[in-house]
Amino acid sequence: MNRGCRTASLVGLLLLGGALALACPALAERLAVDAEKGQLSWDPSVGGGPVEEYRLKCGPAPGTYTLPVIKVSPALTSAQIARVLPGPGKYFCAVTAANRYGESGPSNEVVVVLDGARADTGVARSSAPPKRGSAPTQLVDPDEFRIGPEDSLLISVWKNEALTRTVTVRPDGKISLPLVNDILAAGLTPSELRNLLSNRLTEYIPTPNVAVIVTEVRSFKISVLGHVSRPGRFEVKSRTTVLEALSLAGGLDPFASRSRIVILRSDRKTTQRIRFDYSRAINRSDGFWDKIVNLGGGYQENFYLRPGDIVLVP
Repeated sequence: MNRGCRTASLVGLLLLGGALALACPALAERLAVDAEKGQLSWDPSVGGGPVEEYRLKCGPAPGTYTLPVIKVSPALTSAQIARVLPGPGKYFCAVTAANRYGESGPSNEVVVVLDGARADTGVARSSAPPKRGSAPTQLVDPDEFRIGPEDSLLISVWKNEALTRTVTVRPDGKISLPLVNDILAAGLTPSELRNLLSNRLTEYIPTPNVAVIVTEVRSFKISVLGHVSRPGRFEVKSRTTVLEALSLAGGLDPFASRSRIVILRSDRKTTQRIRFDYSRAINRSDGFWDKIVNLGGGYQENFYLRPGDIVLVP
């Protein structure tokens, strides 16, 4: 939550036995992109004060939401995004919940990539070779996201319907396509896979124009175990921080050791143990009040998790 909400909650806890701690709305969760409809959707806030509006925020860089805020009715949990972004390009978006007492912190951040042109009329326009049908909004950053098993991919080859199809990455990390047969997709970015397919298809098609679009992310799974309300394995659709993962698991229970949380990260050969201090992460400001709450210590970075990470709360 932001400074105003956090201060109100702390004052409420200290002076009114927690009566004011519920004034601010809770965090909205699981922000995701619908590639076909060109819209963002999220899970409604649960707990805290009543939501009076959701605020959709986007910008050109992670954590920098400089575009005009889109206000959404609290009765809705989705909003059209392709029509309000200023033009083709890559945008980083998040949603917050707000009421008269303040505003929650941002949800998980998602990347929206508009390929070709903005969707003013609901149909994307392309300045390059036309794509098959209306061009879907890319769910992920094609230069950063790493494809994994169970992800759904739209492979489009311009002017070749026989090669254009939607495929699912198999458990062995491969996909099957005519002419190229089996090809390893897991571990590659969409851009890298596009280049690989283009090179393989040059044996059969002169100058093939290939597009690779991630239509559904299913490979990003994380586990949260230990003293949380709902331990388990979670499938997420975008980059997720440690605090967001804990929120998905319902938050810490009263017996959790907040300063001894461990993230287990495996690279198949070794397992790395990363310490995480929950209290310092939620009080990371350098302000005077925050230093008192944080016992004068430094802050904990709320870093992004990787697929397969295990968050262990002792």
